[in-house]
Amino acid sequence: MCIRDRFYTDSNGLEMQKRVLDFRPSWALQPLERVSGNYYPITSAIYLEDKSSDRRMTLMNDRAQGGSSLRSGEIELMIQRKIKKDDGRGVGEGLNDGPATRQYFRHYIIFSKKGEGSAVQRRIQREFDQPLIVLLSTKENLSLKKAEFGDVLGLNSLPDEVKVLMDPLEDKKIIVRLHNLSDTKELSFKVSWDGWKVNEMSLTANQLKKDLLASRLKLHPAPSKGDSDFAYKAGSVSLRPLEIATFLLTKA
Repeated sequence: MCIRDRFYTDSNGLEMQKRVLDFRPSWALQPLERVSGNYYPITSAIYLEDKSSDRRMTLMNDRAQGGSSLRSGEIELMIQRKIKKDDGRGVGEGLNDGPATRQYFRHYIIFSKKGEGSAVQRRIQREFDQPLIVLLSTKENLSLKKAEFGDVLGLNSLPDEVKVLMDPLEDKKIIVRLHNLSDTKELSFKVSWDGWKVNEMSLTANQLKKDLLASRLKLHPAPSKGDSDFAYKAGSVSLRPLEIATFLLTKA
């Protein structure tokens, strides 16, 4: 693959950031340590693109690791960090935590065209983030009750690109976060929240979004986007690519 010293890494599982070896966009880098100076945190994925053939190679992990592409066409991930000598970062000794430890992890390698790799990457990322949970019991005639949150809130028929996180706060109150995992698609879909009072919140759910927007410092005055500042309107939700919307639902 002809890469030309460029690769892409995720930013905490969200946007993919372009990385260039021995380069920083905001200052002139003097590369003193080529390996450590070009390593980045890989939370979910790192990929290379071949400009000449429109091909893409993506490597995905199921936990945060350091990674880079120090040579054209190659991806490397740091599985375990061990150094026998001091690295000059203040510890004053080498980093050796004892004998090797057994680790169980998964890596996926995806070969695709550039325009198709993102959708597959985000689908696998969702499977990593929300794995199937298997429960075992030795009790006979076990009675199981299905959790009804998804049905009650109308969240069982969302687009495949939408990741759902729910956090019951107290009786009759639920925090719902909807995350559009698509890098390119804006999604609009209906939600059945009849019988619930809906408040759109800040990402951390500690402030109404309308209050957050009203108090935000405006260094460069710009016209308000109006209703487009909010994801929820009249029983439907609209999410821009990679947008996360947070809602507080209170049973009426």
